[in-house]
Formats: sequence, structure tokens, C-alpha cells
Amino acid sequence: MTDEILIVDDNERVFQSLAINFQKNGLTCHWAPDKDAALGAAAANRLSAAIIDLSLGSESGLDVMRELMRLRPALPVVFISGFGTLEAAVAAMKLGAYDFLAKPLDFKQLDQVVRKAIASSRADSAAGAEAGTAAATGAGAVAASDPAAPAADSQRTAAAAGLVYASPAMDNLLRQAANAAATDIPVLVTGESGTGKELIVDYIHARSRRAAKPLVRVNCSAIVDSLAESELFGHTKGSFTGADDDHAGYFEQADGGTLHLAEIGDMSMAIQAKLLRTLESSFIRLVGGRRERRVDVRVVASTNRNPAALVEQGLFRNDLLYRINALHLDIPPLRDRPEDVPVLIRHFLAVMPEREGKKRFSVEAEKRLLAYAWPGNVRELKNMVKVCALLTPGMIIDVADLPNSVTAAPTTESAAPSTAAGAASGRIAAGSQSGRLEDVEKVALRNVLAEVGGNRRKAAERLGISVRSLYYKLERYGLS
Repeated sequence: MTDEILIVDDNERVFQSLAINFQKNGLTCHWAPDKDAALGAAAANRLSAAIIDLSLGSESGLDVMRELMRLRPALPVVFISGFGTLEAAVAAMKLGAYDFLAKPLDFKQLDQVVRKAIASSRADSAAGAEAGTAAATGAGAVAASDPAAPAADSQRTAAAAGLVYASPAMDNLLRQAANAAATDIPVLVTGESGTGKELIVDYIHARSRRAAKPLVRVNCSAIVDSLAESELFGHTKGSFTGADDDHAGYFEQADGGTLHLAEIGDMSMAIQAKLLRTLESSFIRLVGGRRERRVDVRVVASTNRNPAALVEQGLFRNDLLYRINALHLDIPPLRDRPEDVPVLIRHFLAVMPEREGKKRFSVEAEKRLLAYAWPGNVRELKNMVKVCALLTPGMIIDVADLPNSVTAAPTTESAAPSTAAGAASGRIAAGSQSGRLEDVEKVALRNVLAEVGGNRRKAAERLGISVRSLYYKLERYGLS
């Protein structure tokens, strides 16, 4: 049976272009320029999926989806938009959209997403049928919201928030974040600059019961001590010189939602004391106010500094750390999850303008990027991909097109080599007849593992790489 899809777009030329390509690939397409036509098409046809433009003239694609979900709750929806924003993507995912793609569209990517959405919907239907049979026979079933196994919408929300990854380390981190999102416990997110702490906070808020309420961000390093109470808790008109109106502080602005205390490791001790009192009591008092007000706020803090070290140095209150650190999520640096580099490269290229987005890195260039230590983490990688795509005249980005910061820097394998690793280099080179990088690495791994009796931690130290990188390479070359 041929799958039928609905394309909701007020531009008929967009529909015709997509329909021609989809029909070549064996899909039947129906067009709807607005909500009423979409509902009519959904009622009259056996649809397998829908593609909805976020902006439909005076209508919103989100409203169209809400109406479609009442009619066809299990219909997978893919959003497209020429004005894609994180807020719009998160709103779409909260409604249950399968994915969110920005224009200009890469049809091959759109086709793959639609087919995956259809396959996922069928798998969910089959799982639902099996669960119904199990319930009827008295057999147990695992709920879709089981925190030990987040459902597919968790992964889609991650993608919508810009969290693109392939590594087990990030998968585990997102599972913990999904578990935390279902609760109101305070979360502390740590990690080096550029690892994506803000995106993790977005992910937690988007999956929480507070998602429809505000997510308020506070740059703690920018709060001036003399204005701290006013900025955090607000003030009344006339409470001090310049207070011409009542002002809602960050806590009141975030009431019912999430307060993100960014760079909390840079907060002064004086402000920490004020913050601790509110976190312990859930009450605030405006500057100049006479009564306390209760606020319902979920706190998620983040820092690129080591909180425990700050406590030891007397720069952070130990009691405040306990209060904000019910769950600690530490984002591993990019150098410790090299398997994320290729998928991030492809993601950053995919969101580039049409011509730049079609460019690709050569095999040798990608090897250099995999071997680079990425001190600036994902932020540095994103900027590098953008610069290379914009400045390389051809469609293939080669080693010569990479910035000097990448080509001249020590690699993760060569950085700070031990004497033992240096002594082994001659044996490694001698053991590889082809001279190809893959063969050299295989020989190095075999030789060093043999020398340390298979102890992988010692092997990683001897090779000058992280244990995570070693495991990745062993699996990559079939040596695990």
C-alpha cells in the first residue's frame, strides 16, 4: 500500500516541488494551504504523515497541528520553516512533532525524516497493540515514560534544542537529564566553555511540567552586589533613588517556570547568602516591600568552574552547593567524545545556506578534525565549520583549507606524549607497512595494549589519549 502524506503550505509552488520529488519516491501527496483544508484532507484520506509549514499567512502551523492531533492523534508531523528558532522548535516538539527542519530544505534529508517518522509511527502502533494484548492477559508492560528508557520524543526534543550527538557519554547524560526533567529537583550543569550547558538547561525545561511557563536566564557574573536584591527579588516604586516603578525580579519573572542561574561559580559571596535564604524558604521580599511572597521556581544552575574546588578556596558556600546540586550533570569535553565530531560537522553544514551546506570535508581533513583536541569544544567546532564552508571556493574542504589553529596544534594522540609513548613510536611505524593513518593507529593500539597486559587505562595514558578515546578507537577498528 502506497503511503500518503499531507503537505500544509500556503505556497503552492513549494507543494508542487515537494510533491514531484516525493511521488518519484513512491509517496502520494495531498496539499492544504490552510487549517480547514488540512482537516478536510486528514478526514478524507489515510495519511501516514504530515509536513506543516510553521507560518501559513495569518495562521500558525502550530494551531494546525493542534487541530490535526484532535482528529488524528497518532499522525507523525514534520515541521518546516524559513524562520526557524529554538523557541519554535521546542514548541513544536512539545506538541509532539517528530522533527523540525529549516528552509531552504534539503529534499533528501526531508525524505529520510518523513520515512523515519512513518516507520516510527508504525512501530509505536505495533508496540501499543502488544501492550494492549499484554494488559488483557495480565502481563506486565513498561510505560513509555519509564525514566530508565526515555521515549523517542526525548531524542527529538534533544535534536530540536541543538543537541546533536552519537556518543554513549552524551546519550547517558541526556537520559539523566530526561529523568531530572520529570521532577523539580535542583540541577547543577557543569562543563568546559563551549560544551553546550545552556542547551542542556533548555532540554530540561522543555521536557518538564513547567515547559509552558517562562525559562528565565540570569548571568550571575554580571549581577552587581549593590543591586543584587532588586535584580533577584524585585523592588517597589520609590524604594530607592531611581526606583520610578515597581519592578519584578528574576524569581518573580520565573514564577511557575525555571530559573537558570548561569555562571553561578562567579557569583559573589554576598549574593550567595541572599540566594540561599530564598532557595531554602521559597519566599521573596521585594526591596521596599512589607510582605513576603511565595514563589514556585525550579532552579537549574550552570558553571564552567569546579564547584568543589571553589568551596575549598572559600569562594563558594558549601551549603549553597548542597542546595543547588541535587543532581550533577557534567558535560564531557568534545575531545573525550570524538564520535560526536563527524555528526556535528554534518549538522553544522546542513544548517548552512544552500551552497555552503552542500560542501563536504575530505577524508584527510576529517581525520585532522578527529585528531584535534578542540579546546573550545563544540562552539569552536561550529565556528570552524562555518568559516571553512564560507571561505573554501570549491565543494570539498581539504586539509589546506583548515585554519592554522587546527593544522598546527598538537593532536589528541600527540599532545604531551610520555617517554614510553615516544619510545614506542619507532616500533609503531615499523609495524605499519602501508603508512596509512588507520593502519598506524591499529598497530599502535595492539602494541601498547600488549605491553600493558591489556590494561586499557594504562594504554590510554601511554598513548597520551583519554580512556573514552581509546574505547572509541578500539571499537572503530574492531579491536574491542
